[in-house]
Amino acid sequence: MSFDIFLYCFRNGKPATFERFVVAEIFSPHAYGDPDFTNVTFPDGSGACIYVARDHDIQGLGFDRCGGDAFFDALYRLADITKSVVFWPGRRPSCAVTDGATLAHLPDGFSADGCGPAQVVHSGRELYEYIFRKRQ
Repeated sequence: MSFDIFLYCFRNGKPATFERFVVAEIFSPHAYGDPDFTNVTFPDGSGACIYVARDHDIQGLGFDRCGGDAFFDALYRLADITKSVVFWPGRRPSCAVTDGATLAHLPDGFSADGCGPAQVVHSGRELYEYIFRKRQ
């Protein structure tokens, strides 16, 4: 399905970066295509189009046409490793984190006034259920 999901990293209320190799480690075994617009397909048939900069250090990335259990497990893993926030367009609340400590790093108003309050999720399945519960 065509649906955008974004992952961004913040520390102490400011944009922060993480190394691109973390994205590659999680998604490259399932990837094909241009490095800036990478398609991934997992063995269970799930996948996504991933938009990521070619820079060594990146603040975030976007996903489109995404879905399936293995994809959401990989997205959860990336968010957890990088301590990033996952967010998507739609009615509030429309953002999630994997660890409550990440909430303190979001910019003022991001969670409360922007797309939050953020939900703490504990698995790829829980992330999926939270995103799509809000869209129904």
